Amino acid sequence: MGIVDFSLRRRVTISMCTVAVVLFGLVAFGRLPINLLPDISYPSLTVETR
Repeated sequence: MGIVDFSLRRRVTISMCTVAVVLFGLVAFGRLPINLLPDISYPSLTVETR
């Protein structure tokens, strides 16, 4: 019994596994830290004269 035969005979099992993988992916994607505007500090040099 190959993977194709198994997939054709167990359609509901394959569908539920696919739904589970998609749900886990969506949960993982929702937990990713996304920083749209990162804090950028530009180096600066100040010269003072007296």
